[in-house]
Amino acid sequence: MKKQHRRATRLLSPRRLLPADLCSIADLSQPEIAAIMELAHAMKASPSDYRFALDARQMVMFFEKASAHTVDFEAGMNTLGGSAIFVDRHSRRS
Repeated sequence: MKKQHRRATRLLSPRRLLPADLCSIADLSQPEIAAIMELAHAMKASPSDYRFALDARQMVMFFEKASAHTVDFEAGMNTLGGSAIFVDRHSRRS
């Protein structure tokens, strides 16, 4: 494991981020943003190492309407082992 990846993983560990939800980039500190970028580079370089990184995790996406963004986020979650739920203003959940 590379030094950069270990540092990014430490800054972005689940314990570090919980219980906060990320709603805006403004919620992140400069070191957290740098760690996210380092981790993204590591993931792009070795995607198979992260195949199950989000195993059994879910992301709910709230968008005005479906777009390329919703498809990209859903594909990313699936690639990392998680699942995504899209909710728009017309969605109804019972």
